[in-house]
Amino acid sequence: FPVTILFPNPRRFVDGGAFDGDTTRFFLRKKSALEAVAAFEPDLLNFRKLTRSLAFQKRNIQEIVLIPAGLGEKTASVRFLSGFGAGSRFIQGEGLQAPIVALDDVLPNFLPTLIKLDIEGFEPAALRGAKKLISSTRPDLAICVYHQPEHLWEIPLFLKTMVPQYRFWMRCHGYNGFDSVLYASIR
Repeated sequence: FPVTILFPNPRRFVDGGAFDGDTTRFFLRKKSALEAVAAFEPDLLNFRKLTRSLAFQKRNIQEIVLIPAGLGEKTASVRFLSGFGAGSRFIQGEGLQAPIVALDDVLPNFLPTLIKLDIEGFEPAALRGAKKLISSTRPDLAICVYHQPEHLWEIPLFLKTMVPQYRFWMRCHGYNGFDSVLYASIR
């Protein structure tokens, strides 16, 4: 999270594509006050690392919800390519069955102040599945937009229809456009 974009402490954080809890640990290292974390990770190997990583954070975070599922437009089951660490992803064709959930279905009362999505190209579907939540709570957002070229314009346009007050920033955190993140806030 770049220092040039000033978000308030992410007191209620939703982590889509939580991997091993690296983003939550980043906030804790930065002394961010985390009241609650809801972390989603469909890869079971990564999920085990996530649970081990956050198991000792109860003294720092009041509420920790860990869900072994991906995020999508609706609650369903899809094919998943597991065991590739941060590169595990949903696929067409053969693969393991993995659950996906819509944030509107599983977190209707969570009231997030920050939502981060790094879910290997499923970001638009997850945003559609969080439409009620985002429209009503207007959280700050950190959404990866590098998995598909059209995400660079489709995601901000979609978010603007949900919350016209959003202001946007784009930062590239890797080489050649990798790890490009769209940040949105009404502040």
